[in-house]
Amino acid sequence: DNYDGILKDLAHTMMSVARESVSLIKRSDQKQAMKLQRKQEWDIYLEILRMLFNLVDRLSGSYIPIQGQRDFMNSLEDSVANQLKNVLAPSLSSSEVDDMEVTLSVGQTVSESRKTYERFKFVVTDQSKERDQYFQFFSERVASKAGAPGKQEITAAAFLCASAVVPALKSLFDDATKPQVEAATPAASLATAEKS
Repeated sequence: DNYDGILKDLAHTMMSVARESVSLIKRSDQKQAMKLQRKQEWDIYLEILRMLFNLVDRLSGSYIPIQGQRDFMNSLEDSVANQLKNVLAPSLSSSEVDDMEVTLSVGQTVSESRKTYERFKFVVTDQSKERDQYFQFFSERVASKAGAPGKQEITAAAFLCASAVVPALKSLFDDATKPQVEAATPAASLATAEKS
Protein backbone atom coordinates (compact mmCIF):
# COMPACT_ATOMS: atom_id res chain seq x y z
CA ASP A 1 0.00 0.00 0.00
CA ASN A 2 1.47 3.37 -1.02
CA TYR A 3 0.02 5.06 2.09
CA ASP A 4 1.81 2.90 4.67
CA GLY A 5 4.36 5.60 5.48
CA ILE A 6 1.87 8.40 6.04
CA LEU A 7 -0.49 6.13 8.01
CA LYS A 8 2.31 5.25 10.40
CA ASP A 9 3.43 8.91 10.64
CA LEU A 10 -0.12 10.17 11.17
CA ALA A 11 -0.84 7.57 13.86
CA HIS A 12 2.42 8.42 15.64
CA THR A 13 1.75 12.18 15.38
CA MET A 14 -1.85 11.86 16.58
CA MET A 15 -0.83 9.82 19.60
CA SER A 16 2.07 12.16 20.45
CA VAL A 17 -0.16 15.21 20.10
CA ALA A 18 -2.86 13.60 22.27
CA ARG A 19 -0.31 12.66 24.96
CA GLU A 20 1.36 16.10 24.94
CA SER A 21 -2.03 17.84 24.91
CA VAL A 22 -3.17 15.92 28.01
CA SER A 23 0.06 17.02 29.74
CA LEU A 24 -0.38 20.66 28.69
CA ILE A 25 -4.02 20.67 29.77
CA LYS A 26 -3.05 19.23 33.17
CA ARG A 27 -0.31 21.86 33.57
CA SER A 28 -2.75 24.64 32.64
CA ASP A 29 -4.74 24.01 35.81
CA GLN A 30 -2.67 22.03 38.28
CA LYS A 31 -5.25 22.18 41.06
CA GLN A 32 -7.81 20.53 38.77
CA ALA A 33 -5.17 18.10 37.47
CA MET A 34 -4.62 16.74 40.98
CA LYS A 35 -8.33 15.82 41.13
CA LEU A 36 -8.26 14.00 37.77
CA GLN A 37 -8.82 10.30 37.90
CA ARG A 38 -7.20 7.92 35.44
CA LYS A 39 -10.50 7.41 33.62
CA GLN A 40 -10.92 11.18 33.15
CA GLU A 41 -7.41 11.42 31.68
CA TRP A 42 -8.25 8.56 29.31
CA ASP A 43 -11.51 10.33 28.34
CA ILE A 44 -9.58 13.55 27.60
CA TYR A 45 -7.04 11.56 25.55
CA LEU A 46 -9.85 9.92 23.55
CA GLU A 47 -11.55 13.30 23.00
CA ILE A 48 -8.32 14.66 21.56
CA LEU A 49 -8.05 11.59 19.29
CA ARG A 50 -11.72 12.11 18.29
CA MET A 51 -10.93 15.67 17.15
CA LEU A 52 -7.69 14.57 15.43
CA PHE A 53 -9.43 11.77 13.50
CA ASN A 54 -11.98 14.33 12.34
CA LEU A 55 -9.28 16.79 11.22
CA VAL A 56 -7.41 14.05 9.35
CA ASP A 57 -10.66 12.85 7.77
CA ARG A 58 -11.33 16.40 6.52
CA LEU A 59 -7.74 16.94 5.34
CA SER A 60 -7.53 13.58 3.57
CA GLY A 61 -10.23 14.76 1.15
CA SER A 62 -7.69 17.13 -0.40
CA TYR A 63 -5.01 14.45 -0.79
CA ILE A 64 -6.54 10.99 -1.09
CA PRO A 65 -8.73 10.05 -4.10
CA ILE A 66 -12.36 9.82 -2.98
CA GLN A 67 -12.63 6.11 -3.78
CA GLY A 68 -9.68 5.39 -1.44
CA GLN A 69 -10.70 7.60 1.47
CA ARG A 70 -12.73 5.04 3.42
CA ASP A 71 -9.92 2.47 3.21
CA PHE A 72 -7.40 5.14 4.18
CA MET A 73 -9.34 6.13 7.31
CA ASN A 74 -9.98 2.47 8.23
CA SER A 75 -6.25 1.80 7.89
CA LEU A 76 -5.48 4.84 10.04
CA GLU A 77 -7.86 3.55 12.69
CA ASP A 78 -6.02 0.18 12.67
CA SER A 79 -2.64 1.90 12.78
CA VAL A 80 -3.62 4.03 15.79
CA ALA A 81 -5.09 1.01 17.59
CA ASN A 82 -1.91 -1.04 16.99
CA GLN A 83 0.41 1.75 18.13
CA LEU A 84 -1.79 2.42 21.16
CA LYS A 85 -1.61 -1.26 22.18
CA ASN A 86 2.19 -1.13 21.92
CA VAL A 87 2.36 2.06 24.00
CA LEU A 88 -0.09 0.86 26.66
CA ALA A 89 1.18 -2.69 27.02
CA PRO A 90 4.46 -1.90 28.86
CA SER A 91 2.85 0.66 31.21
CA LEU A 92 -0.21 -1.36 32.22
CA SER A 93 -0.57 -4.86 33.53
CA SER A 94 -2.11 -7.47 31.25
CA SER A 95 -5.27 -7.35 33.36
CA GLU A 96 -5.61 -3.61 32.58
CA VAL A 97 -4.88 -3.68 28.85
CA ASP A 98 -6.98 -5.79 26.57
CA ASP A 99 -6.17 -5.66 22.83
CA MET A 100 -9.82 -6.02 21.84
CA GLU A 101 -10.85 -3.27 24.25
CA VAL A 102 -8.24 -0.88 22.77
CA THR A 103 -9.39 -1.70 19.23
CA LEU A 104 -13.03 -1.14 20.19
CA SER A 105 -12.18 2.14 21.99
CA VAL A 106 -10.41 3.46 18.90
CA GLY A 107 -13.22 2.28 16.61
CA GLN A 108 -15.83 3.96 18.79
CA THR A 109 -13.70 7.12 18.95
CA VAL A 110 -13.59 7.28 15.14
CA SER A 111 -17.33 6.81 14.69
CA GLU A 112 -18.04 9.36 17.44
CA SER A 113 -15.63 11.82 15.82
CA ARG A 114 -17.90 12.06 12.80
CA LYS A 115 -21.09 12.36 14.86
CA THR A 116 -19.57 14.90 17.24
CA TYR A 117 -17.64 17.17 14.90
CA GLU A 118 -19.04 16.72 11.40
CA ARG A 119 -21.65 19.49 11.74
CA PHE A 120 -18.93 22.15 11.57
CA LYS A 121 -18.30 23.22 7.97
CA PHE A 122 -14.86 24.67 7.27
CA VAL A 123 -11.64 24.12 5.33
CA VAL A 124 -9.06 22.79 7.81
CA THR A 125 -6.18 24.84 6.44
CA ASP A 126 -8.10 28.15 6.38
CA GLN A 127 -8.27 30.17 9.55
CA SER A 128 -11.95 31.04 9.86
CA LYS A 129 -14.72 31.78 12.34
CA GLU A 130 -16.17 28.29 11.73
CA ARG A 131 -12.82 26.59 12.41
CA ASP A 132 -12.44 28.61 15.62
CA GLN A 133 -15.95 27.56 16.68
CA TYR A 134 -14.98 23.94 16.05
CA PHE A 135 -11.85 24.27 18.22
CA GLN A 136 -13.86 26.10 20.90
CA PHE A 137 -16.48 23.33 20.92
CA PHE A 138 -13.68 20.76 21.28
CA SER A 139 -12.07 22.80 24.09
CA GLU A 140 -15.33 22.94 26.03
CA ARG A 141 -15.77 19.17 25.69
CA VAL A 142 -12.26 18.69 27.08
CA ALA A 143 -12.95 20.98 30.06
CA SER A 144 -16.17 19.05 30.81
CA LYS A 145 -14.31 15.74 30.68
CA ALA A 146 -11.72 17.23 33.06
CA GLY A 147 -14.55 17.96 35.49
CA ALA A 148 -14.21 21.73 35.05
CA PRO A 149 -16.79 22.86 32.46
CA GLY A 150 -15.97 26.26 30.97
CA LYS A 151 -12.70 26.59 32.92
CA GLN A 152 -10.74 29.25 30.96
CA GLU A 153 -7.24 27.80 31.59
CA ILE A 154 -8.27 24.38 30.32
CA THR A 155 -10.26 25.59 27.31
CA ALA A 156 -7.41 27.93 26.27
CA ALA A 157 -4.84 25.11 26.49
CA ALA A 158 -7.08 22.69 24.56
CA PHE A 159 -7.81 25.31 21.88
CA LEU A 160 -4.08 25.98 21.47
CA CYS A 161 -3.27 22.27 21.14
CA ALA A 162 -6.00 21.73 18.54
CA SER A 163 -5.17 24.72 16.36
CA ALA A 164 -1.41 24.12 16.55
CA VAL A 165 -1.65 20.60 15.10
CA VAL A 166 -3.09 21.69 11.72
CA PRO A 167 0.25 22.68 10.07
CA ALA A 168 1.87 19.41 11.22
CA LEU A 169 -0.94 17.27 9.77
CA LYS A 170 -0.94 19.25 6.51
CA SER A 171 2.84 18.87 6.24
CA LEU A 172 2.58 15.06 6.63
CA PHE A 173 0.03 14.91 3.80
CA ASP A 174 2.09 17.31 1.63
CA ASP A 175 5.26 15.23 2.08
CA ALA A 176 3.55 11.90 1.52
CA THR A 177 1.64 12.91 -1.60
CA LYS A 178 4.35 14.97 -3.27
CA PRO A 179 5.12 13.41 -6.65
CA GLN A 180 8.33 11.38 -6.46
CA VAL A 181 9.46 13.03 -9.72
CA GLU A 182 10.09 16.30 -7.87
CA ALA A 183 12.68 14.65 -5.67
CA ALA A 184 14.51 13.17 -8.67
CA THR A 185 14.47 16.33 -10.80
CA PRO A 186 17.38 18.28 -9.21
CA ALA A 187 19.75 15.30 -9.49
CA ALA A 188 18.70 14.61 -13.07
CA SER A 189 19.20 18.27 -14.06
CA LEU A 190 22.62 18.31 -12.41
CA ALA A 191 23.70 15.16 -14.27
CA THR A 192 22.52 16.69 -17.57
CA ALA A 193 24.35 19.95 -16.81
CA GLU A 194 27.59 18.11 -16.02
CA LYS A 195 27.49 16.25 -19.37
CA SER A 196 27.27 19.46 -21.42
